[in-house]
Amino acid sequence: ALERENPRAALTLAVTAAEVGVKQFAAAQSSSASEGWLISSIQSPPLVRLIRRYLPYFTDKKANEKGGPAVPRHIWKPLEEAVDLRNDVVHAGENPPSEEALAQIFVAVNDFLYLLDWFAGNEWAFRHLQEQTKLAYGPTG
Repeated sequence: ALERENPRAALTLAVTAAEVGVKQFAAAQSSSASEGWLISSIQSPPLVRLIRRYLPYFTDKKANEKGGPAVPRHIWKPLEEAVDLRNDVVHAGENPPSEEALAQIFVAVNDFLYLLDWFAGNEWAFRHLQEQTKLAYGPTG
């Protein structure tokens, strides 16, 4: 409903969910309480930098047999674009993205959050990923 009634808010909440999700995952997976506190309490690097450079330290899952990134490009790329769109909407007063673009962002955020659950050892989460994402991890996931 928020997508139709207030797409600006929907975009902002979707990006925030991804940002909070990666920070909560990293804090839960960290080796010490102090590291977890730092991750949760201080301003973090941009979302895509966390996904591409920091997240691989916390999972041995790879997006393909050749040792690709932990999170496949078809997920992190829309998240990167969503962060830029959110910044434009919030800080520059730009128009929100189209319904189609917003739907693609929601799918990427949804898969990303389920991936974080899967990376944390919750095997059930893999079943909730879109097929394209499941296939990025091979036939068995």
